[in-house]
Amino acid sequence: MTKIEWTDKTVNPIHFLSIVDGKKQNGGHICIKRSPACMNCYAEDANLNGYKFWASRLEYHANEIIETLPDFLKLGNQKATVFINSRLFLSAYSKSIFEQFLKKVREIPLTTVIVVAEHHTDEKYFSKILEEIPNLRLLVLDESYLFQLANSRTEKRVFMCSMTDLFGHWVPDSWLAKIFAIAAIAQNTTFQFLTKREDRLAEWFKSNPQEEIQKEIKLLLIDRRLNRNQQHAQQQANLLTWPIPNIELGVTAENQHYADLRIPKLLECEAAVHWVSFEPLLGEITDLPYSIDWAVIGGESGKNSRQTQINQIANLVNLCENQDIRVFVKQLGKNVIDKYGRQVKIRSTHGDKEIPEELFIRELPSHQTT
Repeated sequence: MTKIEWTDKTVNPIHFLSIVDGKKQNGGHICIKRSPACMNCYAEDANLNGYKFWASRLEYHANEIIETLPDFLKLGNQKATVFINSRLFLSAYSKSIFEQFLKKVREIPLTTVIVVAEHHTDEKYFSKILEEIPNLRLLVLDESYLFQLANSRTEKRVFMCSMTDLFGHWVPDSWLAKIFAIAAIAQNTTFQFLTKREDRLAEWFKSNPQEEIQKEIKLLLIDRRLNRNQQHAQQQANLLTWPIPNIELGVTAENQHYADLRIPKLLECEAAVHWVSFEPLLGEITDLPYSIDWAVIGGESGKNSRQTQINQIANLVNLCENQDIRVFVKQLGKNVIDKYGRQVKIRSTHGDKEIPEELFIRELPSHQTT
């Protein structure tokens, strides 16, 4: 279950792997803040929550992504967070290189080293040492989440990777291909992708990933964990439907600047549905000359919420409706004001959603039913 009204479920297959008493478990999440919308990130807040057993306890920032092993070996012992892909030191399966890497991690205890285990077999190299090296974290793609979606019998909308950014530069291309392959197989599920990294999004789509997605589908077909949708999977392995019809591709645009920056990049990517999350809305959107299908609109919620003008929400709703863009007003936010800066209090019949009747709009993309 989720409190996000425009979806049915959140699924987070990208997470840290923790070993507790010899058992594997979810160790929380990581992301890197990208723009003003990220300031009061709910996912970071959850991961810093000491009462959640799975929380990573890591702030959502990182100093750099290490591209080569020699660059990693040059690091000094300083308070920092870095990403390094496991393929840089495990591709040759050299025990000496692996030990050299671990020696360096121990030498820089102030640096949090996040190893991105690109291949699922890389996990075994760390299962015995994660508890021994406190500054070492292992980021994995948990395939059990993916197979649950592939084998599901119920129709639902799923917001993928709500606790991170699927198109973050630390996420390997191979993980993207596998997740899109699962989406191509799981006909009953609508996959909702949302990113603030429009550059990586456009770059990946321009690489023509269809062939890699089909390779992943063929690998899934020989995996015993796939027990439904085999016939459809075989069809997609032979001839992939593109764009994948049950994927909704979106970007966040908190103000006009980010709308003009991100939406054009989004529209470069073939998708059945292009959508934009104008949440949190931090500035007025006065111009929307883009052919998008769906807009989610809302002010900021949670602690330290920044102000949102109710007239800016109303104006954006009108702008979308005039262009036949379907609208979902999620919330006004905790700190909503009028155009004169006065606090707005709304009486509503919609439970704790203080939304006036004229703004209580809950439309879904046109290929779905409300």
